[in-house]
Amino acid sequence: MTDSSNQTPLPSFAPGQVLKAQDLQSLAVAVAGMLRRYKGFGTGQPLDRVGVLKAQLGPASDTHSGSCPTAKVDRIRKLADGSSEKTGEEDDVVNRWEHLETLEAGTRVHYGWIDGEWELKGADCDILSSEA
Repeated sequence: MTDSSNQTPLPSFAPGQVLKAQDLQSLAVAVAGMLRRYKGFGTGQPLDRVGVLKAQLGPASDTHSGSCPTAKVDRIRKLADGSSEKTGEEDDVVNRWEHLETLEAGTRVHYGWIDGEWELKGADCDILSSEA
């Protein structure tokens, strides 16, 4: 059973059923799809993410400091029609850029998993009007 139409359905087998090559192939495809979707949860490097800042995020005073500014980000995902929506999940994102101006709440940001933290990689210049 799947929770989205773009996911490979999990095959269903009866207890004691002898699996044929085709059955094993469908199981392998489903497991590979699951690993790709859950990448970042113990199976390897997480994917980059996109979200909207929930609060202001200032520049770092020292990029190597352990106390760089952080902010919560509402994760967003792209829909089939090209629009985006909030997923209901949030991440804590750190800004290690010293020369980046303060980003306001509502700014769309791109971030990735770097050295054990979600680190800012890029940001939109304007606040998303639909998210403000």
